[in-house]
Amino acid sequence: MFRSALVGSAAERLRSGGDVSLGACLERPAFLSLAVVTCSPNRALGSHPCPVSRGAG
Repeated sequence: MFRSALVGSAAERLRSGGDVSLGACLERPAFLSLAVVTCSPNRALGSHPCPVSRGAG
């Protein structure tokens, strides 16, 4: 249940132009860090273009 709420919250934040950063403790001394940055439109930097266009690659 907790994971589905976390995923739903992260997805909503990305849809609304926000970024997501999560972290989890693994076996000592390891820590997993995950960050997803919304490219466009980003609420914090709405005027900045995406570094890679959707049609590239």
